[in-house]
Amino acid sequence: DDDEIKEVVSRVSRVCSVFFQVHKEMLNSWNKYVKYRYINNNSTNTTTTQKVYTNNSTNNSTNNSTNNSQDFVELFDKIGNSRLIGRVLELFFPLFIMAHYCGDDILIEVIKISQTIVSEKKEEDVTENRHVSLLEFISARDPGIWEKITDLTNQFKNFYEVDEEESKLINNKWFGRALKRLVLKVDSRKVLGKSEVILDTLKARKQFRLFRIKKWKLKPNWKEATQVKMNIKEFAKSYEPQKMKLISDLDSVKSTIEFKTETRKDRENKDYLINFIVIDGVEYRVPISVVEQLKVVLETKPDLETFKVSKTGEGMATKYQVIPL
Repeated sequence: DDDEIKEVVSRVSRVCSVFFQVHKEMLNSWNKYVKYRYINNNSTNTTTTQKVYTNNSTNNSTNNSTNNSQDFVELFDKIGNSRLIGRVLELFFPLFIMAHYCGDDILIEVIKISQTIVSEKKEEDVTENRHVSLLEFISARDPGIWEKITDLTNQFKNFYEVDEEESKLINNKWFGRALKRLVLKVDSRKVLGKSEVILDTLKARKQFRLFRIKKWKLKPNWKEATQVKMNIKEFAKSYEPQKMKLISDLDSVKSTIEFKTETRKDRENKDYLINFIVIDGVEYRVPISVVEQLKVVLETKPDLETFKVSKTGEGMATKYQVIPL
């Protein structure tokens, strides 16, 4: 129950707030502990740390404060050895102190739980970053082409620039599962025992664009959002030339959609004829070879309602295929 969880969080927060108003000395002691823990050659030796810290407390505090500081050392060692740092530690610190007063077993258990939560969150962040990079990688590829999973995996590793440890996790099996999880396959097959797929580049582009919009909206200041800094390498990866989309970029096309033909000017101000359709305000060019193929298909399937167009090759070697749906 979300309301029940919110109430528990609210109560714990209030207790933590009151607790630290009463025990401000503990925060000062913790700050001193951190300073002397890492001054000693980044010491992991608890005995040395304890000695330096308690000696300093003796020189700089009253007898009462010194006794309290010495009592805190064992607690602070447990917290310090948790390896939690920064904002994460700041969030969990009040809970650790409360757990300490509930008993040593409770403290150890709460520290273990916090480490698990942080570890899982890091894994989620890594997975999300990997998936976003995969969307960016696929969105830049040509649609309608059969590609080997092995080749795609190796190319993605170079694109994502993974370290050696993460490189072991990104293999053919992971890549195939990621495509399935993100629903980025138009079709799949096996050729001589090797898996091949046609990637859904259009969907990848849409999802990647939505992610970038979402990320932009999370910016606290709109001026910062419009002035995102990136190096030329990052810009080149995300660059999309301003050119008309193709009918092959669409998942499906209704046979009843309005077809348009216009005369336009090229860069040299010469007239040229273009065939296209418009969907959601976006123009999609229709090559004449697609029209000719569609005519043949309609002779055998006059009641055809929807179809898609696949594209293979580039330049003079480009080929389109009309696929009835």
